[in-house]
Amino acid sequence: MPITDDQKQRRRAFAAYLKDAMRAAGYVRPNGEEDVPALSRMSGVADNILRRWLNEDGDPSLPNLRPVATALGVSKRDL
Repeated sequence: MPITDDQKQRRRAFAAYLKDAMRAAGYVRPNGEEDVPALSRMSGVADNILRRWLNEDGDPSLPNLRPVATALGVSKRDL
């Protein structure tokens, strides 16, 4: 089933927020890219899930949001 424009917009906004939060928390590689493996290790959420979120290709679940929010130092509500 195709995703709606609202879902696309929500995913785009979430990906942008996640990238900003990763940068603010220091999850950035020397080349400027987001350090997905480091966030994965700290949060316990698989790399492929984090990459899907960053690529606007999936919706986050609450069980995965909680540890990511903790690792980023933000509230789950903000994330």
